[in-house]
Parts: sequence; C-alpha cells; structure tokens
Amino acid sequence: MVADPDNPLVLDILTGSSTSYSFFPDKPITQYPHAVGKNTLLIAGLQARNNARVVFSGSLDFFSDAFFNSAVQKATPGSKRYVGSLAEEYLGSCLMKKIQKIFMFTFVRIDPFVRTFLKRNGGKYSVRFKLPDVYGVFQFKVDYNRLGYTHLYSSTQVSVRPLQHTQYERFIPSAYPYYAGAFSMMVGLFMFSIVFLHMKEKEKSD
Repeated sequence: MVADPDNPLVLDILTGSSTSYSFFPDKPITQYPHAVGKNTLLIAGLQARNNARVVFSGSLDFFSDAFFNSAVQKATPGSKRYVGSLAEEYLGSCLMKKIQKIFMFTFVRIDPFVRTFLKRNGGKYSVRFKLPDVYGVFQFKVDYNRLGYTHLYSSTQVSVRPLQHTQYERFIPSAYPYYAGAFSMMVGLFMFSIVFLHMKEKEKSD
C-alpha cells in the first residue's frame, strides 16, 4: 500500500524498510515498483473527521500466531514487539506525560490574546491567567487535533467588561487622591462660607 503524503487523515502504523519494495514475486521486475522503501505501508490507519477509525492491513498473516511469535536472530518477535510498544504508548505513563503538555488553550477575541498550555491536576486540566486590559466578547477555546487521537474542540463565549459601580469595594486605594481632593474642596467651601457670611464691611464715617 502507498498513502498520499498530502492526506492529513492517514496514519502510517507499520512501514517497510528502506530496502523493501512491492511487486509480483513470481514475475521479473520490468518496471519501477509502485511502492518502494519506507513509502511501502504494511499497516495503515485512516481517521475520519468524526473520529471514526479504520485500519488497513496488507495481509491477514500479520494477525496470525505464527507472525506474532516469530523471532529473527534471537531478537524480540517483530509483531510482538510492535504490539507491545503500542500498548506501552497507549497505556503507559509516558503517554500521559506527553498529553499533559500538548493541550493548548487560547483566549480569543478576533486574534488570540492568551495562548498557553493546560496543566494536568488530578485528572483535570486547568490554567490560570490574567485577563487582557481590553473589553469585548472573547472565547475560551481548546482545539486539540492530533492524528491518531480523538479530536477535542471546546469553545465558550464570555464577555469582558468593567465592573459595575456596585461591584467595586467601598474605598479603592488607587482613588485616594480623588478622595483627598473632594474632602479638601468641602473643607475649603465650608471655611469660605463662614468667612463670607460673617464678614462685615466697615461703616464709613462722615
């Protein structure tokens, strides 16, 4: 089998060696083989856009006990070693360490304002970040698309707006200069009113 290298939905599961080729074994090679080297796919997978998966095998012998337990030069059996490596990849802790660093989170309005990785915490993924000083309608977006794994997409729309006047604290430290200015004007007005009300002009003498 030969896969289209431009197809992003094809997964190369088992390829031939660099010296392998595909041709009729009982006929002389009169033309260039269709599949040569590592482009030869012995087992391939296809993942649809709805996460459905199909596996294509070049021969049913791959699933036989003879192939599974066969050994070459006292090496670990080929099929057995490959199945074991897949089991370690999907069930071992190594896969979890890889996954916990590849879930990317974005905080998007039109362009991403925040882009960071989610951190794994007790089986859940979360992240803490500071909102940008920009008001508008944003989206929490996670788009995990990796061949061979389930496509995960999540989008939640939120609005970023200033707090209402009833949501602020009673006294804000950053507003202390304005408080001082307001109280100083009140004191000044009070003193000016006392002076203005009690001040009398001197009577002119004849």
